[in-house]
Amino acid sequence: MVALSSCTMVPEGSSLVSGQITKDLGTLVAGHTLQIQLHLYPTKAGPRQLQVLISSNEVKEIKGYKDIFVTAAGAP
Repeated sequence: MVALSSCTMVPEGSSLVSGQITKDLGTLVAGHTLQIQLHLYPTKAGPRQLQVLISSNEVKEIKGYKDIFVTAAGAP
């Protein structure tokens, strides 16, 4: 298996991500695990889909997604 070099991650999601966030991941090695922490500030409640695009020198685009449910904030 080949490592992926110069990897970048771009998270996207309607009412989840404001603007464009790009995170440099460096080199990803097969069989290893990488954890990333993102701070999301949703602007609407309800079902949403967080999409993540990962690109590298070797692979143009890897897409993944996670369905999430955003609850409304409680009244102050």
